[in-house]
Amino acid sequence: MDDIGFQEAWRAALEARGEVALPVAGSSMGARWQRARGVRIAAASRRAPEWGDVVLVRRGDRVYAHRAIFRWRDRWWTKGDARLAWDRPPAKEEDVLGVAVSLVPGDKRPLSDRGKAAIELMRALAAWPFLGFIRRWRSNPRRIDSR
Repeated sequence: MDDIGFQEAWRAALEARGEVALPVAGSSMGARWQRARGVRIAAASRRAPEWGDVVLVRRGDRVYAHRAIFRWRDRWWTKGDARLAWDRPPAKEEDVLGVAVSLVPGDKRPLSDRGKAAIELMRALAAWPFLGFIRRWRSNPRRIDSR
């Protein structure tokens, strides 16, 4: 099954059952997530996402599980725990598909953590001024180094 077909199938299952288990790939959430084989997701329609939750967000044709670090009106700012920068642009309310409930196999530590969200927001804000410099340096390192 192609990626689009797989996404449609698990989204339909998520809405019908209210909860599904999905495989985990990537390193943006850190080592704990890399050791997991999967994550249980509750549908956003059945468990409203809150600040500090790890939410499943649709971005184009991909889906990410990142921590909700800030919310303003109908927008969610999300960030992978192992990344410096928050995700851009902020996710719209309708792009939040679900909330991560637990890792598979059963990790007893909760995934939702407001303290962790506050720390990740502070890390992102502290790194923000340097991220523009890094992008400019990557695009033209000689120009910046010669100043």
